[in-house]
Amino acid sequence: MKKFTLLLLPLALIACGEPSTDTTKEPTTTAPSVEKAESSANSTATQSALTDDEYKKQLDSLTDGVPYKLSGDGVVIFENVSDMMTAFNNYQHEGQFKVLGENPVHLELYDLNTQTNTQDNLTYDQHKALLYGIYKPFTYTSIDKITVSAGVKDMKDPSKVIVKPMTLTVTKEQALKALQAHTDAKDFKDLVADTNADFVVKGYSGSKLSEVLYKNEVQKAIIDELK
Repeated sequence: MKKFTLLLLPLALIACGEPSTDTTKEPTTTAPSVEKAESSANSTATQSALTDDEYKKQLDSLTDGVPYKLSGDGVVIFENVSDMMTAFNNYQHEGQFKVLGENPVHLELYDLNTQTNTQDNLTYDQHKALLYGIYKPFTYTSIDKITVSAGVKDMKDPSKVIVKPMTLTVTKEQALKALQAHTDAKDFKDLVADTNADFVVKGYSGSKLSEVLYKNEVQKAIIDELK
């Protein structure tokens, strides 16, 4: 499947998420050389200079044949939650996600971890899956309400549930209010990249701002408000 390692987190985040006490963990980096900085700038400029046809081909490749349209703000919109989950492929292993119903849509998600991990890490994974199940559909589909059940399964034996699902039913209005209260986002579109760059595709990839949803304290605050 033709995929970039794009999302957030990786919104590539499937198996073992690590919680942070007050900020997300960032890889240690050193200052780039002038040559590398120039190369990066040139690459970004090339990405930004994509023609409409090249951009469409890029999106078509990423979505792997799943139909989509672009909103007026340039965000990729899928017809339903099942299509969205298939296109992003973040919960790709068997049994990691199910769309159980409609009116409202009921999405069941399981992160993967090991039973020997700490309770804090397991709770973090559950919260990460729960917020993914809430904010991804409201950002990339047109639904107005969703029920999400999120738990954690054993990566060595995916038939074994090690954290029982937590279930929330949330309206789009409630989710946006909580997002605005605990992040700098004003709208769901703020969670989506609005420019192209290396491994970032506008309208499809998560924005830098979206990474705040991976902060432990932000997750807890939003979930507490939505309960």
